[in-house]
Amino acid sequence: MRRLSVFAIIFIFAFVVIPNAVLADDPIVEVISPNGGEVVSVGHTVTIAWNASDVDGDLDSFDIQYNKSGGGWIDIDLNVAGGPDGSFEYEWEVPDDVSDEVLIAVSAFQAGDAVADVSDGVFEITKRNPEVHVTYPDGSEVLRWNDLIQITFEVNDPDGANEINLNEAYYTINDGYSWNFIASSDGDDFDIFWTIPEFNSSDCRVKVVSTDHTGLVGEAESHSNFTLTGPSESEQHFAPGWSLMSFPVIPDPDHNTIEEIFGDDFHRLFVVYGWSPDRGHFVPEVIEHGQAYFLGGTQDATVDIVDYDVYAEATHELELVRGWNMFGTPWFQRVDLLDAVVTVGLNGDAMSFEDAVDFEITGPVGYNFFHNTPDELLPGQELQRYFEHQELLPWRGYWYMALVDSVVVTIEPTGAFPTPMIDGADDATPDNWHIDFIGLAGETADVCRVGSRETATAGFNPVHDWPQPPDAPVENPIRLYFDHGAWAASAGQNFSRDIRAPFAQGATDEWTITVSTVHPTEVTIYWPEVSETIPSGNGTYFEVSITDTETNEVINLRENESYTFDANGERDFIVHVESPLSVEDKNSTLPNNFVISAIYPNPFNSTTVVNYQINNSANVKLALFDLAGREVAVLAQGNVSAGSYTSVVSGASFESGVYLLHLTSGGQSQTEKLTLIK
Repeated sequence: MRRLSVFAIIFIFAFVVIPNAVLADDPIVEVISPNGGEVVSVGHTVTIAWNASDVDGDLDSFDIQYNKSGGGWIDIDLNVAGGPDGSFEYEWEVPDDVSDEVLIAVSAFQAGDAVADVSDGVFEITKRNPEVHVTYPDGSEVLRWNDLIQITFEVNDPDGANEINLNEAYYTINDGYSWNFIASSDGDDFDIFWTIPEFNSSDCRVKVVSTDHTGLVGEAESHSNFTLTGPSESEQHFAPGWSLMSFPVIPDPDHNTIEEIFGDDFHRLFVVYGWSPDRGHFVPEVIEHGQAYFLGGTQDATVDIVDYDVYAEATHELELVRGWNMFGTPWFQRVDLLDAVVTVGLNGDAMSFEDAVDFEITGPVGYNFFHNTPDELLPGQELQRYFEHQELLPWRGYWYMALVDSVVVTIEPTGAFPTPMIDGADDATPDNWHIDFIGLAGETADVCRVGSRETATAGFNPVHDWPQPPDAPVENPIRLYFDHGAWAASAGQNFSRDIRAPFAQGATDEWTITVSTVHPTEVTIYWPEVSETIPSGNGTYFEVSITDTETNEVINLRENESYTFDANGERDFIVHVESPLSVEDKNSTLPNNFVISAIYPNPFNSTTVVNYQINNSANVKLALFDLAGREVAVLAQGNVSAGSYTSVVSGASFESGVYLLHLTSGGQSQTEKLTLIK
């Protein structure tokens, strides 16, 4: 009964504003704290303080309760021991009961009399995470591999208790894409040491995560990115021979001549060449950041730069001219071309790298020439040849193709997460297969590829058909290429890849490969792992051979691994591929639709391929019109049987713009838009 009367008193005090009516012989109680406006955290200990007295003697006991958001009263502790008149305190562990409207009530009891007091105002129960601040490394630092540094940080408990149980440190090398654990320390130990790992990146940050005794977590990162680098990124080993290289740092402009940069690294003859479209290979006066150079030497050498600045820009613009361009990787870390943004002209719209390739604006890969690179096509051999890359590496230089004028490619550094090559999967199926041919003359080599892709065409397709970069300045270069001068004028005449649309079961196709050398030499052509890159299953066993047109010798690619001959100048080889005739092909049905089924690429720069289907024997016409309705070209005309057909559109004689492709057959017609970009 006594408790019930006290609750009634508390209710009145809490929600009805009236004078504190207390009888002369009743106890007197006054809540001191929390008394309104305080903020307390879950799990922390808070002191509840009050004054109490009674004219009749010592106080018997106290009840302590709290109320949140006007709800019912919740017991904290009942029958807390009383005592003589004076001040009283109770240590309260704040429960996980978050609210911004909390009241404390203290009830005093003496000889059957009772009275209560409530906080004058509401206070707040909250979950406040520890506050963390990383002070080192905090951004812009350059940290060297294998150095031992101390990560410094500050941790503050918002409630002043500083009851931190655990601190953990992590680092990222890819701008937060992933985090790696460094070490941990006890809550009162702010000493975490880190041995700098061997990564190349300027997208690094440190993160500290602190946990208090209640399990609440606070974290903070470095204010901005810093760089990890080390001896192998301020120096690079080069084997004898030629390498297309660049500097991922900014040389001291007062000491950047060839002799100042390379002179102390070579003890024998060495040569450095730059390149430009109008001059070809030339000896540069100074070495510049972001440029590429052919470095040739007769000995092993380690090139280093002592005085340099790190390139701190987040992006880098490659200003390209039509044709071949040569540039270097400007950062310590890799660059993924698939992340690049491409614009054409001063006010051109930005497009993705893949769109720029599809629209015949740029080539799909960069070409690096680097000696002493382990060769994935011929394991165990280290050759000097061109390697195709969409992931650009530090210290490497690259050839890159622009198919139109005034192209700007904006690149940015990336983490160590290479993306797949843009030319598609390498699975060996009847519609997706390839054969690599590698020609070897001494330690110099070159590679070309024939094959089929579902997205390829009979003509030039920039995704799959790759132009051949200019010769490296080696003594006796060997080149393997396909002569396609009519494909794309900007890409040149020679191509290192000729990938075509799938051909029918039982059909054959042929490619002509030219092998070229400057001086007489012995050449060996390899076709590694051919059984894994062309179909070999039941009903899909391709017959493949190569014919030496000078001797008429036919070599079965499945039964032989290589072919050696004495080269002197140019020599043609014919690759013959025959697919088996399958049951499905014998019983294949004719097309059911009259349709322009595909135009690729669209937009296009030089040529595009139109695929269309005719469902009945009829007189067919495929014509091209401008937007004024004038017929500008007839691509196909005549009586045809039902089936699938292909026509190639050349843009050589047309202006840039939008055209209409019109297909008619009897009473049927279809029109599609076609865009030409030059």
